[in-house]
Amino acid sequence: MNQADQPLPDQIENLRGLVDQIGVEAVSRLDALEVVVADLRRKRAEPARDDDAPDKILTPKPWAATATDTGWDVLYDWVDWMADTYGVSARVLPACWSAHPGLVEELAGLRAGWVQARLACIAGASDQMSYWHDRSLYALLDRIKGGTVYGLNDCAQGVHKQAKQDPRRTDRRARATSTTGERR
Repeated sequence: MNQADQPLPDQIENLRGLVDQIGVEAVSRLDALEVVVADLRRKRAEPARDDDAPDKILTPKPWAATATDTGWDVLYDWVDWMADTYGVSARVLPACWSAHPGLVEELAGLRAGWVQARLACIAGASDQMSYWHDRSLYALLDRIKGGTVYGLNDCAQGVHKQAKQDPRRTDRRARATSTTGERR
């Protein structure tokens, strides 16, 4: 049936659906832009360094160490949306998730992947959201479900308990050896 032939209430409902869809896509794009703009502002405020070689820039730093207040707000909102949308209980994802550095890293990465998948879908790559669900979302939920990672055992019971910091560090004296046991 041609849209013009539909009853007016149906036409209005169709338009509402389109407006809602456009709104969701706009919010997604704005979220991504806010993070990029905040990052550019931070970079602009930093003085140029001589050690900006890729191996110096890409040193392992936690997401939380470089996140802006806006970045945290975007992540908080997104995690709440994700938990509501996918019915993730507080037993699986406790309210204190932001106090667990490893989980913050995972969720920030999950959101970054979601943003890329949404943008790819908007650009016409319709399989990217399916891929994100299969490879990213459900994989993370499976990892954290038991509460054994990131010290979530007690937190899943509603009591936040700071995970013990393991003082282990890499033994820099140990190196891979050849199959004969000789050092290379």
